[in-house]
Amino acid sequence: MNGNYPIHNFTNPPAYLYLSPFNHELYIQSYNDTYNQTFVMNTTTHQIVEKLYFPKSWAWYEFDFNTGNGITYVPYNSYSGSKGMLELDKNNHIVANVSTPYSSITYDPYNSELYAYRGIVENNVSGSQLVTLNSSFYPQKEIYFTPQNAMLEYNPVNHLMYSLNEYSNSITVVSPNNTIVKNVTVGAFPDGMALDPSSGSMYVSNVFNLSEVTANLSVTSSPYFNIYSVGDLEAVAFDNASHVAVLALHSGELAVMQGARNLIGYIKVGEVPNSAVYDPYNHEVYVANFDSSSISILNITVNHTSQIVIPWISSGILFALLITDSWLYMNWKRMKG
Repeated sequence: MNGNYPIHNFTNPPAYLYLSPFNHELYIQSYNDTYNQTFVMNTTTHQIVEKLYFPKSWAWYEFDFNTGNGITYVPYNSYSGSKGMLELDKNNHIVANVSTPYSSITYDPYNSELYAYRGIVENNVSGSQLVTLNSSFYPQKEIYFTPQNAMLEYNPVNHLMYSLNEYSNSITVVSPNNTIVKNVTVGAFPDGMALDPSSGSMYVSNVFNLSEVTANLSVTSSPYFNIYSVGDLEAVAFDNASHVAVLALHSGELAVMQGARNLIGYIKVGEVPNSAVYDPYNHEVYVANFDSSSISILNITVNHTSQIVIPWISSGILFALLITDSWLYMNWKRMKG
């Protein structure tokens, strides 16, 4: 990796990362008791180019991007208890602030529909209902109810929508005509998904291991990691260039895997890496280290002469990692203090 890269530390812990398909910028959500602060990073220069201050909130949810009209959606909860949806244009200007009951929105480019969860009570049980929306965020069809935390991911290879069910250890797969195709069982307490765009496999981060759901919905799961030495799994990203899954572990390490069972090795990053995202434009993986208040950047290639460089880390600088067929070499400098 050529050039000099600054070490970025954040006063407020970075929590979640989202990559825009419009301007190729990285959105970094950070926690703040006074306002909802989101940093915008240029993924070419790795510089923070903008700070967005959204309404004060108890919670905000994942960004999603409408590739049909170039709008970015940012759902949020206000301190007063009301829910809303911010719409941003390609220049990150707020073009609308709409009152909605939805905790997330996902755009399906195949059928041009919006999908969202809304909190409801069904048979005296609180949970989330997956629905489709029109352009005014009005429900068009109720698909299914789940009494648990959930998240959505679209698969452009088989044109299916994946709805993750954390407490039932499963994924509900929805067709383009909004019918349930299959409920797929994965590992315990799944909480993240990442797509391999070449094969259509969806990698699912479970609390202690990784599941690979192929495009035809068959499942392979890895053995459980040793949580006493490694820590539970926080997030997963798929590196399209090297065809590996990068697993962010609670202990402050990344596990690099080819498939669900071939563990290549571990990479040390910051403390509690909470979110990971892959940038297909510059072939880099970004990791938000929550307890270190830092961002790690990785350039990963897995072959006989590859290098992994992590220029941003809070507790030190990891200059390079060299992966050969059998060994992992590390050059590390500890910062004073």
